[in-house]
Amino acid sequence: MDDHLNNRAEPDALIWSETQIGLLRVGQFDQLDLENVIVELELQVQEDKDDVARRLRSLMTNLLKYEFRPQQRLPHWASRILS
Repeated sequence: MDDHLNNRAEPDALIWSETQIGLLRVGQFDQLDLENVIVELELQVQEDKDDVARRLRSLMTNLLKYEFRPQQRLPHWASRILS
């Protein structure tokens, strides 16, 4: 969201989001706050990418530890790798 939306209280942001969803559902595209919808989608995509990268790093770290430090294997490592 633009700075003016970021500075709003959380309930206001929720109301804004719900309003945008409602407008999309009924096809009132000309009423959308399009610039900020795009910004919000871009932010969400970046957050999702960051989350995937973080999870992959964690998985790779645990797999490497499991493979190359067998003497230090902890029971929870296998469950972390599988989750």
